[in-house]
Amino acid sequence: MNKDARKNAREDDDMRAESEGPASKNGKHGLWQIILGIIIVILIVYLALPYINATPKIQINGTTSLDLQSAPELIVLNSTTYSISLASYNANTKTAYVYLTEFPPFINPEYNITLTSGIPVRVNIGSGIYANMLLALSNGSATSAEVDITPIASELQERPNSSYIKTVNTSLQSYTANSENRGTKPGNVTVTSVATTTVATTTIAATTTVQQAQNTSQSEVLALLKEDNYYPVMLNYSTDYAESLNCTANLYNTTYYNKYGKSPSAIDNYANVSKITPYALNYTIMNSSNGIDSITYRSWSGSPATTGTAFIVNVNTVSKAIINSTLPLAGVFGGSNLTQLKAGLKSVYLIGNACGIDVVAAP
Repeated sequence: MNKDARKNAREDDDMRAESEGPASKNGKHGLWQIILGIIIVILIVYLALPYINATPKIQINGTTSLDLQSAPELIVLNSTTYSISLASYNANTKTAYVYLTEFPPFINPEYNITLTSGIPVRVNIGSGIYANMLLALSNGSATSAEVDITPIASELQERPNSSYIKTVNTSLQSYTANSENRGTKPGNVTVTSVATTTVATTTIAATTTVQQAQNTSQSEVLALLKEDNYYPVMLNYSTDYAESLNCTANLYNTTYYNKYGKSPSAIDNYANVSKITPYALNYTIMNSSNGIDSITYRSWSGSPATTGTAFIVNVNTVSKAIINSTLPLAGVFGGSNLTQLKAGLKSVYLIGNACGIDVVAAP
């Protein structure tokens, strides 16, 4: 091969290499783009899962008709989320009793609103003194009520119809249980009101007694206790545990299926779960001479595993301060934190019946 031929051959090879090089690089670059795109898609789906599975919220921009049932629904009005559900309906008087609270329900007061057909009720839930929504009953039955909700502009300065609105009594009670057979018969329960001015009788089981005597020291301790971050959480768990006494096997099976999309197994059936689910949460106050008092919450169930000390708060009545709050590891809340306990309450609340705490506690 002469020089010219060899030169031409080298030039042909160089041109071939140049033409193939960029194509090879572009191919690798395109592959990385595809891989990166797949990773981004997976990441987006993963981050979106909590929102995909979240309970849907109904935006109230104008008059909106809702079919309310015992299971709460979440509505959004003026960027604020509320929980609304049907407490009961009286067919004789055509009156519905509706629960309404600003979300999350475990830190805000719950209101019971009386709605009678033909009588719209102006309501204000949250801050401010003027009504922010109008509720009107259209129709109702034993299990549901059709209610129209209309936003009210604060500029109108319309006052709420307070005679139709009551705060649900959520005063923390002090329970002393004499029986631990929660699954069949709860036994006798003594209820002592913690209020100093009013005494409410709460029927938890076969026998209920009320004592009004309160000393100043105990009142001071309870006032400090209410400042603790865990107080509303314990208050709501106390209510849920007491409500579980109304849970039945049939309601449990239906609720479990609606929650998990399957029937409960032999392990997580009502007979087993009801034994470990507390039916009461009580507290006792240990006074001391130096002003440092201890409040101990105790849970009651049909199992030693969930019966015993559940939460401890130490307060100083001299300096008017909370010293510390403790969740014992061996208690019914052992291994949990405040965020997890609140999440549990939310799950129970959204189920919306007496078996909610049992179903959430199921394996």
